[in-house]
Amino acid sequence: GPMQLILEEDRAFEWKCGEGEEIPCSDQSKSLLIIPMIAYSCAVVFSPLMGYLSDSRGPLALMIFLGVSGCIGIGLITIASAVYDQLYSLGFIFIGFMFIGVSIIIQPTGLVFQDNEKAQRLVISILHALIDAGSVTYLLLYHLVTSTNISPIQTFVGYLVFAILSFAGGIYYWYRITKTGAYFASDSVSNEDGKDMSKNGPADIQEGNDSNKKASLIMNDKRKSESNRRSSSSSSTDCDLISNRAPIQQLKSSQFILVLTFFMSHVVRANFTLQAAREYLGSLGDDEENNKYLTIFSSLNAASLVGIPFIEWILSHKGYHAGFQLVNIMALVHGTIQVSSENMNVQVLGFIIYSFYRCYLFSVVFSYLPLFLSGQVVGRASGVMFICTSMLSTTNIGLSRWAVNQDYNFWGPNLLYTVMVAPMIIVAWFIGKGIRREAREKTKQQQVPEEAQKRMQFKRATTAKSSASSSFASGNIDISSDVFKTDDGEQVEHQTCTVSASDSPDPESHLELCL
Repeated sequence: GPMQLILEEDRAFEWKCGEGEEIPCSDQSKSLLIIPMIAYSCAVVFSPLMGYLSDSRGPLALMIFLGVSGCIGIGLITIASAVYDQLYSLGFIFIGFMFIGVSIIIQPTGLVFQDNEKAQRLVISILHALIDAGSVTYLLLYHLVTSTNISPIQTFVGYLVFAILSFAGGIYYWYRITKTGAYFASDSVSNEDGKDMSKNGPADIQEGNDSNKKASLIMNDKRKSESNRRSSSSSSTDCDLISNRAPIQQLKSSQFILVLTFFMSHVVRANFTLQAAREYLGSLGDDEENNKYLTIFSSLNAASLVGIPFIEWILSHKGYHAGFQLVNIMALVHGTIQVSSENMNVQVLGFIIYSFYRCYLFSVVFSYLPLFLSGQVVGRASGVMFICTSMLSTTNIGLSRWAVNQDYNFWGPNLLYTVMVAPMIIVAWFIGKGIRREAREKTKQQQVPEEAQKRMQFKRATTAKSSASSSFASGNIDISSDVFKTDDGEQVEHQTCTVSASDSPDPESHLELCL
């Protein structure tokens, strides 16, 4: 909204207005309204590549890419302001690259604290809240243009210098993190099935504890013996942890598809509210108020920082299922306010709800991703989520044009997006069901290392026994082996050792060997 006001102040696309037509005219408003939507959609097309860049080359490479993209974008906007306003579209596309890159790199930033789930969740939540709070930047730039003698082009030049310094700091941070080895998500360990084992964390890989290594070897042996059963179908079943599957199977899992559906529906709704705020509030009379309520709306986006402790409490004490349903409730409340009242003071309450709603949406979804996906898949998963959201977001372009053509009537689109929340309640219920299923499977698999260690010790004893038994006469030790299946389909070998003590001069040594 505030950026649109800056561009109106800069007379961008004013040439689309007819002679004597009131400024800003309808065609000019359409261009300024649709530019960020088109730019966002174009930028998101490359989000899977950005996710892959983060997963394969590390967050430092992604940080460099988004920093360069952001500087190019702001530079193009500066040139557009001075020379040719058609460059605004290309500039906002590069800014879109920056925004998507920032959204993706938040997950690796949280994974720096992967040994502390609460700290990881807080880092992801706070950074997403700061993205929303960053919308105040355009508001500050707008007041800088309108309250001083500084021109838009001078404002954009100063903004570019600030961006260069900010991105330089981010690049240096990831350079230090990468150099010190504090980021482990890219250090994947795969078993013979090619399934990512990075969820075990750096401690399991690098501590060098002998028992952990023995257990890890047995776990790999066990997975190898189950490879035919697991790979007999082209898609993984829901009977194993999603993070233990191959990357493509993780992205094809029912749990990820449910989270993707939830995310797409809410982000498209949230983006429509954000991108159409200028025209929507203007239709309610904010133009006569000198855009006072648009200023309040932009300022309150930073209020979501206050709500971080509440969502942290919900996720810690009630679980992620409650977090997903809380997002649905806030969306319903915000949508109800939009369609039920045109009173601007009532809309302020909606602004507050929207600020928390958008923050909680990103916090819940992106803090949950690392809990059921492996570290090497989180970046690609984020990219897939953004590109799918972009495809659905093209509907916002049509809805915006329709609302402007209907004399700036946004009641229909707001009602549509409010009704769309109802199916997401069911989707969140299925997500909660998947969360409980994963928790049960994780509890089962946590017992595997202890069992594996015992089996390793048994195998060592059996090997020693077999080699030592050759020094005794035949018939002194008899070993029989039976293989049977448990209820869950696992093959278990039961061995029986019988000592013929009467034929041996030293039966106790035979018994010790058998044990």
